[in-house]
Amino acid sequence: MEKLLKNKFFRLLVLLLVFGFMLNWGYKKFKIEGESMKSTYGDGDTVLVDKTLYKFNPPQRGDVIVFYDFEDNGFLVKRVIGLPGEKIEIINGEIYINGQIWRDEFSHTRLAQLLVGPDKMPLENWKTGGNVYENDEIEYAALALDEYWVIGDNRQESWYGIVYEDEIIGKVKD
Repeated sequence: MEKLLKNKFFRLLVLLLVFGFMLNWGYKKFKIEGESMKSTYGDGDTVLVDKTLYKFNPPQRGDVIVFYDFEDNGFLVKRVIGLPGEKIEIINGEIYINGQIWRDEFSHTRLAQLLVGPDKMPLENWKTGGNVYENDEIEYAALALDEYWVIGDNRQESWYGIVYEDEIIGKVKD
């Protein structure tokens, strides 16, 4: 046994096994699906998620997180904007936190909904032929202690809303 412990290959194998276990336990790979995080991550990109960070520290504004969406039965990647206790509003397609407009590098696009006609087809601008959008107007109650408000970086093509702390898998590593 003593001879085995002195063997470099055996020690390397044990080290690789321990490292592999820790990597699998504390981190997980996720594949980005869709364009909601476009400009930061594209469709098909793979990200590494730290599953242990939020066991000790709460998510911070600006963190990119992975969470489980029970409604769509899948994982989503979004950016944290609103923190517990804050009031989030969407006014004329712009994000407000506690009455103050929120600006970040992705704020150049207003949040909007595609307008559709009775035939479920998108309405088109008669001059340009482009789709017609209406800016969102939403007011949320103050976020509870276990709630975060998230959105994708591609603001015009992203789901947004409240995520509960226990749905968060972890933080995407930079």
